[in-house]
Amino acid sequence: MDLCKRKEQIVMNLVNTSRNRGLLKAVPHKDVMDLSILYRVIVNRGNAGMRTVLVTNAMLEELGLSQNEISVLAYRNTLRMFPARVSKFSDRLYMMTNSAKVHGATVMIYRGMIEALSRRLGGNLFVIPSSIHEVMIVPESSVDLSFLRQALADNNRFYVEKQDVLSDCVYFYSQKKKMIGIAHSSASSF
Repeated sequence: MDLCKRKEQIVMNLVNTSRNRGLLKAVPHKDVMDLSILYRVIVNRGNAGMRTVLVTNAMLEELGLSQNEISVLAYRNTLRMFPARVSKFSDRLYMMTNSAKVHGATVMIYRGMIEALSRRLGGNLFVIPSSIHEVMIVPESSVDLSFLRQALADNNRFYVEKQDVLSDCVYFYSQKKKMIGIAHSSASSF
């Protein structure tokens, strides 16, 4: 595979950092909260699905890219190839994913996506990583953090395949700070 001809096919996806420590030693990545951004090259994409190859440190060297350059390139390609989708389940529950609904939780780090939803809903938000494929969003004012933590733990334990679990942490988006972080006992702090 000629990697240089595939630069426009490099995309990013999120994985849980602690569950992937061994893998992270061999691949370029960027840590974000308790997650890591990995990079993949799309080999083919069609009706039957998508095949990708994980970018290794050796491949990064072959591409002649720095960690920062692949990060910028993959971000741009991912936005272009996998635009975000927001679905409303109720007045207080939204789902965010990408157009392919594959590794769609990555949309939570698309610049401006959660901020726009926060403006629309008029306040701070909880972001629940229901799997690697999507995140659920609820206004802070509508639910208790301890309830969300328990719901996420139950979801990860009983309903999501082990390889599809993204995180055991609920995240908090501060409208004032325009930042997302791991929610702590006081929802207004990270």
